[in-house]
Amino acid sequence: MPSVVTQIPAYSTTPYLTVAELKRNPIYTQLQKLVPGGSDADNDAELARIIMRVSAMINGECRQNLSATVDTEAGWVTLSDYGELRIHTRNHPVRQVLSVSVGTDPYNTTAISDLSQTLFDPWRITIPARALTGSSIGFEPMLSLSGYRPGRRVWAQWSYVNGFPVTTLSAPALAGATSMIVADATGILVDQTTLTVQDGKWLEHITPTALSGNTLTVAPLTYAHQAGVGVNALPDDIQEAALFLISRVHDSWSMSMGAITHDGTGARKPGSTAGTGVRSLCDPGVILAPYKRVW
Repeated sequence: MPSVVTQIPAYSTTPYLTVAELKRNPIYTQLQKLVPGGSDADNDAELARIIMRVSAMINGECRQNLSATVDTEAGWVTLSDYGELRIHTRNHPVRQVLSVSVGTDPYNTTAISDLSQTLFDPWRITIPARALTGSSIGFEPMLSLSGYRPGRRVWAQWSYVNGFPVTTLSAPALAGATSMIVADATGILVDQTTLTVQDGKWLEHITPTALSGNTLTVAPLTYAHQAGVGVNALPDDIQEAALFLISRVHDSWSMSMGAITHDGTGARKPGSTAGTGVRSLCDPGVILAPYKRVW
């Protein structure tokens, strides 16, 4: 009996900014009195909710989670002319393939044992023919043995890690420390992932050399960092889009610039007219365009 696979995973609830990061940005000057008569703690709590809602808006606009997640998908895939197994994924970027099973139908699948030479392209996983012919599956794509031939559709189920690592420090880290503990290590790959510790003027970049659970082994830290500091591998433009959205959705002063619209009428270039579709770089939709799901 095949396992149940959720083809459309729920969007994650990972915030793309911390409250501290938002408070260091100039737009915070317009966000200091969100809760009438409330305390600083009340205001910070509302800031956190705003960040969460805007992060959800970004996921919705891109039609995928941008923070790192582990997803399992299944469907019919096709062998290429070269005998490669090419799988179109729902999410991008693909960080790591955990498992792939292939067979004639959902009730007859076998795991591919060697995924070491798997290739990652935008929204695609490519498994070389040798990984198929050398496994117990018995594929001989170029010789058309066992019914598996170029162009043949086969059933596949795959589990993979995708997106950008987004987390926080779960414990303080001292200057000179060679380890740090994060709340979530999903998507962090040893010697590959460069993380930014988002700590204002104490910002620094780290590339873990070892990973055990949520503990990262790193080069000696330049600065000390408190628990709760943001640690991520998000591209800067995604965080900038979040800041634009926060400033324009939750502040009456910036809302006077006009509503955010998909045709660009809410972020027009000087001299353009409403409805012309001219969009400028201050439109979050333009910023997020490279990250929108393709398929």
